[in-house]
Amino acid sequence: MKCEWTTFKTLGELPLGRSSHSTVVIGRKAYIFGGENIPRVPISNIIHCLDMDTCTWSELTTTGDVPAPRNAHTATAVGHVMYVFGGRTGINMGEGSFNELYAFDTSNNVWTLLKPSGVAPTPRSFHAMTVIGNRLFVFGGCGEEGRLNDLHSYDIEANTWQKEPINKDIDGRGGAGLIAIGNDVFVVAGFAGREMSDVHKYDTVSKTWSKLTTDKALPPRSVFGITSVSTFIIVWFGEVDPSDKGHLGAGGFSKDGYVMDVSCKTGWELIKCTGETPEERGWMHIAPGNLNGKDGVFVFGGNNINNERLNDSHFLSIKL
Repeated sequence: MKCEWTTFKTLGELPLGRSSHSTVVIGRKAYIFGGENIPRVPISNIIHCLDMDTCTWSELTTTGDVPAPRNAHTATAVGHVMYVFGGRTGINMGEGSFNELYAFDTSNNVWTLLKPSGVAPTPRSFHAMTVIGNRLFVFGGCGEEGRLNDLHSYDIEANTWQKEPINKDIDGRGGAGLIAIGNDVFVVAGFAGREMSDVHKYDTVSKTWSKLTTDKALPPRSVFGITSVSTFIIVWFGEVDPSDKGHLGAGGFSKDGYVMDVSCKTGWELIKCTGETPEERGWMHIAPGNLNGKDGVFVFGGNNINNERLNDSHFLSIKL
């Protein structure tokens, strides 16, 4: 695997530094929504857009059912639409949490509050979301009842939520990674009162869970970036030491990336890459995209070891 970091030198007004925001890439543009600059205080409901061709930032004028400001939500892209679920406005676990699902159409900058049928996830924050085809999957997070380990799916075409089987062997957690490979969804690490390193697989066809046993474990972490390429799961950054302030302040952070091939039991390997690796950080997402014909992931901002909210932009090209 060949990886190379590129740092953007951007034009336009930079978004305020932030963490606990969402990041997606659709086409040639990256979209940043929500987050916090002061711990647990949402910044705004403005969407910031980076044109990756011109390296220029802009604030979008949006219409429709514009969501309230939030942090600790999650987002993913399906076609030209960004789906945003959950998050919160309060300081305490479960306080001011949402379970609304919004769709933002990037072709016309219109927000729509969806009104699905079925059993929706309870309000939550610091959960994780991924997509398989036209189905979104939401796992875990922090709710009124504490850290969660449940899994829900949303059928975009049918506009319906469905509760998936729960694996009671997974400790409830926030800040986990959730990623899809084929018809399988993988839960990776997270914070369950301590930083975790376990990996669990959910087969969406048979609706069964299993735990992956590997020769080399992932160094424990939470609130990190995750993506997949072919049969490989890739994680980067994240909090690796729990903060003594209960996640209100910075713990220890990583600047490393690890890769695991789920088709074998070798386990996690440290990734070697070229270019200038961004500084240690956590509490951010990485979003799959393409830059100059190279596939990879985009990252914006996050929280660093000095408890500063960052507003830098980087792209990691990934080639097998």
